[in-house]
Amino acid sequence: MGIIKKSRFYQSPAALYVPPPVVGGGTPTTWNPLDHATNINLTGSNKTSTLGTTGYAFVRSKGATTTGQKVYVEFLMTVTYSSSSGFITSVPTNYGASFPGAVTSPSEGFFYAPTGGFVCLDSLDHSDGWTTYTSGDVISIAFDTALGRSWVRKNGGSWYPAGGDPAAGTGGHRIPFAGPYYACHHGGDTGDAATCKFDPADWTYGGTKPTGFTGLVE
Repeated sequence: MGIIKKSRFYQSPAALYVPPPVVGGGTPTTWNPLDHATNINLTGSNKTSTLGTTGYAFVRSKGATTTGQKVYVEFLMTVTYSSSSGFITSVPTNYGASFPGAVTSPSEGFFYAPTGGFVCLDSLDHSDGWTTYTSGDVISIAFDTALGRSWVRKNGGSWYPAGGDPAAGTGGHRIPFAGPYYACHHGGDTGDAATCKFDPADWTYGGTKPTGFTGLVE
């Protein structure tokens, strides 16, 4: 059998390999250095938000959800007093935040608190119980913006509200307002911090994220 010569146009399989696109398309986002309260400090390439002095304060992500997106994010939490994470559409003025670059109204959003609460900021603030968490815990949020539903879990455990399934779109907390939504960290005392894990490369529990959910990009 003769030897088959390679064409001068031959390319190896390695040369033909095209890396997959960033999950969700675009560049994975971080906290926004122009969109946070004056007593919040950003470090670690704007991935870690830390409250420098006591006083309720928020920071938002640079990127927001797209229309109809199913978004999955994680937060590595440091809890001194009330370090919370979630999504907001704009500045929650009733929590005293000062955002130099942010839209100022309406004040709508939701977040999960370390004392075991889900708080939804709309025309009537309302809440729901959950589990507690502390420093070193990773909080995952799956948010279906088309359904207006959100689910949360701690350290890769079961989704809450109990029995809900983000992939199937069942259960979840009702989010009663329109986006776009920005991921947020809310602190109350010096040292409260959150490291955002919006980039799939940073996810701790991405292997068990709900099917169809993508990262937050800008």
